[in-house]
Amino acid sequence: MFPRNNFDVDREAGTRQIYHRYCIERAAVNMAHIFTTVSEITGLEAEHLLKRKPDILTPNGLNVVKFAALHEFQNLHAVAKEKIHDFIRGHFYGHYDFDLDKTIYLFTAGRYEFTNKGGDFFIEALARLNHYLKVEARDFTVLGGSDFEYNISLRINRSNCTNVNVRRLESDALSDATFSNFLFESY
Repeated sequence: MFPRNNFDVDREAGTRQIYHRYCIERAAVNMAHIFTTVSEITGLEAEHLLKRKPDILTPNGLNVVKFAALHEFQNLHAVAKEKIHDFIRGHFYGHYDFDLDKTIYLFTAGRYEFTNKGGDFFIEALARLNHYLKVEARDFTVLGGSDFEYNISLRINRSNCTNVNVRRLESDALSDATFSNFLFESY
């Protein structure tokens, strides 16, 4: 439960040196005609931190309910996983070789707000997983991690591109499908 009574939002924002951002966000929320969040939890946070209850909840994420049968979802999963394999082969093979069947894929995607969106926690968790797998001598490759051998952090964010990376294009030539198309296509 959210600590309602003993949490001074203004003081906490000041302590974290984000008071100016907090004030702008609170003002924007309270001036908006319609205010929406992505979950009940973020709605409760907004109600207590920003002093406004959301008008509408607009959940995000993959809606697996829309697939009529489980096998349809499993088929889509297999197709998507093969696209990821193609991307990994094109991007890493020749530089790093590993068994794709013994690879755990961990991704995070979203706006580039490293600490706000959990990028720092993601990398820390992967570093801990990497350490655990080394200690336990597990035969897996973790794609997504810190700068340990065979571990690569895959944090995917949309951003502007100002030039063409020729080496990346050459790597993509090994793959029929690019990973970025897979990520943002709708099923």
